[in-house]
Amino acid sequence: WTAPRMVSRSDEANRADQGNTIKASEYMDEPEVLEAKVDAIVEMLKKAKCCTAYTGAGLSRASGIGDYASKKNSINSKIPKLRSPYEAKPTYAHRVLVALERAGYLHHYVQQNHDGLPQKGGFPQEKINEIHGAWYDPSNPVVQFSGNLRTDLFEWMIEMEKRTDLCLCLGTSLSGMNADRVAETPAKRSLKSRSRALGTVIINLQQTRLDEVSAIRVWATLDDTFKMIAEKLQLDMTPVNIDPPRACKDQFVIPYNKEGKYDPNSRMVWDLRDHQKIRIQNPEASNFNQTGEIFRKDEQGHYVVHVGRHQYRFGKWWVQCALEGKWPFLLPFVNADPVFKKVEDDDVLMEDSKSEIPDTIHIVQTHKPVGDTHEWSLSVNPVEAVAQVTWELHPTFHPPAVTCTEAPFSVTRTGWGVFTVNFKIQLTNGKALTGKHKLSFSTDICTTTC
Repeated sequence: WTAPRMVSRSDEANRADQGNTIKASEYMDEPEVLEAKVDAIVEMLKKAKCCTAYTGAGLSRASGIGDYASKKNSINSKIPKLRSPYEAKPTYAHRVLVALERAGYLHHYVQQNHDGLPQKGGFPQEKINEIHGAWYDPSNPVVQFSGNLRTDLFEWMIEMEKRTDLCLCLGTSLSGMNADRVAETPAKRSLKSRSRALGTVIINLQQTRLDEVSAIRVWATLDDTFKMIAEKLQLDMTPVNIDPPRACKDQFVIPYNKEGKYDPNSRMVWDLRDHQKIRIQNPEASNFNQTGEIFRKDEQGHYVVHVGRHQYRFGKWWVQCALEGKWPFLLPFVNADPVFKKVEDDDVLMEDSKSEIPDTIHIVQTHKPVGDTHEWSLSVNPVEAVAQVTWELHPTFHPPAVTCTEAPFSVTRTGWGVFTVNFKIQLTNGKALTGKHKLSFSTDICTTTC
């Protein structure tokens, strides 16, 4: 591949605050080179057994959140600044990372940033390690450069470092932080033997210390690169719904015990209403055992939490993670005096919410011939109590699973044969319905009742 061209010159070090002497000049690949590199990345994604994203501040730069490495003459310097970083929305690259996870190409995520943008885009909380702290987790305050990392998160990072055979290293200057090992280890393993690892792909406008050991080095913006990846893999870019079930009215019955540990036999009421008292329960947290309260919700529906003398946000996406019992560690907090329900009780807390759920929900299929093939559409009815629907299609379709977050939660595909579609309907009360629908060549409307 031909060398990239310089698009922004700087004599400043990109991270002088961390002792990094690499200049902050920026480079970009020519279009034909970028496309060839993206083709190679796509093939690596298809081969990877455990792909981990390792991201730095450069990933969020397009959202309006500033970074340390970009200087005054950076190509990013004209991006409008936000009044508050909490207003930031996921970039296109964030959304593609979410789609990669949903399609089975991306298995884990180590985030140096604190901004919660991956989760705002729909990335599962249980697959993301916010090793340097998080704005949307009161038990994980931001770690300063000289601070100590949380032991449980560090051990989780080491475990995934060993398993990772492909690392997507995105928007980080790789200035020698402890977490850089997530990118460095698979890169060096790959140099010893491609059978041990596929290596590390670095996508950054600036040079890094690991450029020479990377499997592929891309000089381009992350949004441009990931748009090409999404197109070549034909990823489903449907937005993911991260809102908690409305019918629960901020009281959620979750399978965790009073310590905040997952327990399938426990039914704890997680009360996130205003002014409810809470306690940080994780001994690994720097604010362990501190108490506080739920203060209010912000404009985006995230919870504003006071703990000690500090104010935090608590991401609303945590609710779904807890409802499904997927968080592998202790919950960020529990209520100071938690209430429990009996296991045999219905998981819906509010009696008035039961009436909002219909007795039956129908899977509705329509079909029509299209040339030598057939076109099917599947939807649900009624839709009022439905939060989202996941359709599991035949593995020859890509992606094989499609999640719909807006009514009528429909999916349309064209093919030659009939097959069985598995579905999962997530209701607004936190419950889920699963079942199967057998496709038919009938031109009449067909239904499956659940």
